[in-house]
Amino acid sequence: MYHFALISTVAWIGARTIPGDSISYNVSTPFCDTLRPRFFEDWFLSWHRLSCDDVHASVRRAFDAWQYNAPIAFHEVRGAADVTLRARDVRDESWVAFAQRSIDGTTIIVVDDSECWYTDQEFCTTVRTHRNLLLSLSIGSWVSSVLTVVYLLVRPRSGMDAVARLVAWTLFLSAPVAFVGVLLPCVQCVDFVIAIEHEIGHALGLGHSDAPAQRCGCGPVARPCNDSVVDAIMNSVIYTRDRACLAQDDVDAVRTLYGGDCAQPAWCYQAASLAGMSRVSVSIVYSFLIAWALVALNNLCCARRHRAARQSRPRDLAPSRASTAPRARLPPPTRARSTRALPARPLSAMPARASRRATTGVAPRRRL
Repeated sequence: MYHFALISTVAWIGARTIPGDSISYNVSTPFCDTLRPRFFEDWFLSWHRLSCDDVHASVRRAFDAWQYNAPIAFHEVRGAADVTLRARDVRDESWVAFAQRSIDGTTIIVVDDSECWYTDQEFCTTVRTHRNLLLSLSIGSWVSSVLTVVYLLVRPRSGMDAVARLVAWTLFLSAPVAFVGVLLPCVQCVDFVIAIEHEIGHALGLGHSDAPAQRCGCGPVARPCNDSVVDAIMNSVIYTRDRACLAQDDVDAVRTLYGGDCAQPAWCYQAASLAGMSRVSVSIVYSFLIAWALVALNNLCCARRHRAARQSRPRDLAPSRASTAPRARLPPPTRARSTRALPARPLSAMPARASRRATTGVAPRRRL
């Protein structure tokens, strides 16, 4: 577990501060308007703009965690109340919220308006638990995508370049977007519901469970506190947890002050939140759309450049009309017979008729 917030408060050890079993609380209008911009669930990645109803719902979850485990009924009012929530600058880096009791017996819970907050305990706990692994994966995927993009830019183009560039650019863009917009807020911000639950415990009269003067146990049975108080909501150092639930030490303390069956376990009702995973999905969708636009623009520029290169090449002159007129086809040249020189014979050796024709050059006639 990782230490991420130190809540220093004014505590009343073992004293019931609010009489009766019905406790009213008031969430002031400036409280909502001041803290709403401090939640990192912005509209850009969540597709949901945090409203005052969401802030009121988170505050109600914190009160319900105590109401489920003790015979106490909390109800919200618009006017004067037993517990009032306000937001202002605490001006101390070690404090994110504190509770103080006024002279008239009411309790004021002050939340630091300069701190950033989150409400998705399960997702942010996973991020904080495995932050070194997630950081290594983010850096590794981004470096590999950069090398892939550079390689695709310098190599000759091929038929599968569009798909490879689309994947490389998506990884190149999604890694920093997810790191800055999704992972980093879980590490730097504070769990809003757990902080409010802690301060409500102080308003009910509980002190820090890890204080030296504290005693643990339920009812008249008191015992020294053991290591189990580390997981308690009322611990002075709040640790990351995937659920905003009270520990058994918290339940024993509130049942000791306000009554209740000590044999019953600590009850917790919490719906799963998918806000963190939705932010990861939206960051990938944004990166894919931007990568698709870049690849499409690159392909368009390359196509225009190739078209301009083809048009700038010199072309052959068009043939004239005279050359296009049909030409007279000449007969194919005849192959001259090769005459082989015959050995000369004396005329006396030839017949008279043959010698006469040979001298005159007339070919002898053939008899039929």
